[in-house]
Amino acid sequence: MIVDPADGTAAERGRQALATIAVGQPAVFAVEYALGKALLRWGVRPAAVVGHSLGAYAAACLAGVFSFPDALGLVVERGRLLQSLPSGSMAAVGLPESEVLPLLHEGMGIGAVNGPEQVAVSGPTDLVERFVREFPLPDVEVKLLKIATAGHSSLVDPVLDAFEEHLRGLRMRSPEIPVVSDTTGGWAGEEIATPAYWRAHMRRAVRFHDALGTLAALEAAVLLEVGPGLTLTSLARRNPALSQDHQMIQTLPHPADETPEASVLLSALGGLWLAGSDLDWVALHGGRDRRRVPLPGHPFERREFLLPAAAV
Repeated sequence: MIVDPADGTAAERGRQALATIAVGQPAVFAVEYALGKALLRWGVRPAAVVGHSLGAYAAACLAGVFSFPDALGLVVERGRLLQSLPSGSMAAVGLPESEVLPLLHEGMGIGAVNGPEQVAVSGPTDLVERFVREFPLPDVEVKLLKIATAGHSSLVDPVLDAFEEHLRGLRMRSPEIPVVSDTTGGWAGEEIATPAYWRAHMRRAVRFHDALGTLAALEAAVLLEVGPGLTLTSLARRNPALSQDHQMIQTLPHPADETPEASVLLSALGGLWLAGSDLDWVALHGGRDRRRVPLPGHPFERREFLLPAAAV
């Protein structure tokens, strides 16, 4: 992977590599894990973690189910296996799951249930494209997703045995942080530390809508999206079970957003502090000099805000 390309040609090769499953998915996992570890180091103490499909591996690793080397190797192997499959696609449909199922062509399936009327269908590219093209309800939004695989569908069946064999070579542990399963939508138990769980996770539909319903039971919780953009935050905001009492905070800008990453991340930490999180400011400052900003009408000694020097 090209981290710091020297010319435009190299940069384009890097972008093309990141667009593949085999390179792009490990890269996303690495960003999510690194950011999660940084947040933990800065004093964020999550009541629970949950991921969406690939994000479940970062969540499980942060919870202690996998070691980082094992999790990274697993994500690489998962990407390699998915890359070896025939062309697959996914499409978003604005209908409940029960109404989408009768409309599916044979060979297609439900890849994800993201909301009460927000479903992703999955299958071979030709079938998914025909499904979108011939969709019988003109008033319902249906669109192809920019995903180059048919995850969580029968298309992955040929690689499940190889994936489980890789899992059997890993040491898995019970989670140290509670995990909400995006496979069942409920709290994960000891089964999350078994090869059978992760085999099923690769094949079954993502039930993120149900997972959000489980999180909604945590009163006055702050939902923190660990990764670039607002995809999961947007799903949470549209979930009717989440009330006004649940704050939702992003930690990194979308790749198309030119807002500096540090600005978004520091704003997220400020939002957490305002919500009552007891952050470790010493760890955040990392030994750097801190600048004190006095409030109007108050002497320096009595009251102050402490800001990272990089933010001033």
